[in-house]
Formats: sequence, structure tokens, C-alpha cells
Amino acid sequence: MYSRELWDSVYRKHKDDAPWLTDACCDIYTRAISKYLPDNISGAHLLDYGCGNGRIAAKLHERGAQTDLAEISHLMIEYLRGNYKSSEIFEVEYPQQIKPFIPYDIIITWMLFCNIVPDFWGGFLNGFYELLKPGGILLIGGWDDEDPINIRNHNIVLFTEHQMWPINPLPEHIDNNKFEILVNEQVRIKLPFYPESRAVRCYKLIKK
Repeated sequence: MYSRELWDSVYRKHKDDAPWLTDACCDIYTRAISKYLPDNISGAHLLDYGCGNGRIAAKLHERGAQTDLAEISHLMIEYLRGNYKSSEIFEVEYPQQIKPFIPYDIIITWMLFCNIVPDFWGGFLNGFYELLKPGGILLIGGWDDEDPINIRNHNIVLFTEHQMWPINPLPEHIDNNKFEILVNEQVRIKLPFYPESRAVRCYKLIKK
């Protein structure tokens, strides 16, 4: 499911109405993400992997982080290059393709893993491990297996018309010699586009 052709198709059809690209949605997600970040991120080197239109990273840049952006969709890459001149922007399918790079203090990947077949989660985790400084933070968010919208739709998402995977099993794919799990919890997020609060699973990992 995680392919350039798919996401170019999604953004070609929904760049004007995809809810996750709106200011309201990005503000809600940024508040959730900030809960798991240090209070002071000024000067931190941060990568938003699977960044969409980059608005979450832009909010964190306002707090002083040096933000890099990575996306798979060529359409989004064109948008990012036109709107974020101060950021390094990577058009990649896998984190191992980010070269050259300065090791990151923080990597955020929000809703990425629920769009990847779980068989490939380990490879992505290994790629992020290589990109992080020792002691660096990897923050992963995605739909929880109790999310009411995904349950109702049998994990088929309206905008992508493809399956999504709840990320609750992620710890089974984490190499305990590489990462320590600092946070594994469900948070409830009320998005303006849905009648119910949505259930998001958040993982905060630290590179050993």
C-alpha cells in the first residue's frame, strides 16, 4: 500500500479535501505530538517522515526545531519545495534512502505505520534507528485497534480506498537491543470531521 503511485493518486484526487491536510487537523495532531516531545526543542534536528503538506513540522519549526521533511508523493514534494525553503526535503520510499543526513535528535512519523503492511514495519524501524543519534527519540502515531471509524469501515479508509492497520502490534516488531519503549498508550482525539472521538496509539521510542 505504501507506494508513490498510490499516494500521488490520493493527493491528485483529495489535495483540496483530505482532512489530514487541514489546519484544524494539523493543530490537533501537533498538540498530541507535543505531549511526547521535550518542552524545549529549540535547535533540535527533527525529521517529519511522511509529512504530507508539512504543517506539523512547520508548527515545530516555530518552536525552534530544525526541521527536515520526507514524503513519498511527488505531488506533495512539489508542494513542499515551493513552500518550505528553509527545510531539507527528501523524496523517498524508505528511510534508508535519506542520504546524506545529519543524525536526528527526533523523528516523527504520524500515521505512517498504519499505511504499511506490518511485514515491513521492522525494516522501517531499522531505517529510523540508523537515522537517529544515540538517545534520539522516535515518535510513532497511528490508529488504535479501538478506533470507532476504522472498526465501522473494517479498516478500509474512504480517501485511500485501501486497508489500514492498527499499530497496536508494533512492539512485536521492535528490536529491544536497539530501542527502549518509553510510551505505549492510547489517546483520544476529537477531529471536526467525525462524530466520535478517534482512538490513536502513540509510541515513544528512544535509541539505545
